[in-house]
Amino acid sequence: MSFISLIRQARYEENSNLHSRAFNSYSSAILISKNQRTIARLTGYKGWCLHKIGNFEQAIEVFNNLYKEIIIEDSFVISANYFFKTGKLKTSKTILKRGIELIPDNVEIYLILASILKDTERAN
Repeated sequence: MSFISLIRQARYEENSNLHSRAFNSYSSAILISKNQRTIARLTGYKGWCLHKIGNFEQAIEVFNNLYKEIIIEDSFVISANYFFKTGKLKTSKTILKRGIELIPDNVEIYLILASILKDTERAN
């Protein structure tokens, strides 16, 4: 199956609440892809599929490994957004600060950290 058809199938399955099947389709697509940004995004989708079927521990593990293994701005943003949306604000803030340390010239990470701090009415 081609990469595009795998992604289409995975999105369809995810929209149809077939998260286990979508997880498998995303896994197959990751094996085909060579682009780090695409792999980071697909890994994020896999993590959300795990979260939606109730495997919270595995979802947390996926997002923790994502920003540790793939050192690009997308991996930090995707992981931080997951932890922010699930109420783990300190973890989200820590991930973004690590992203700033490793990729200091990326404005998007700074803006997301500022947004999280503003939303939670905190500083630094």
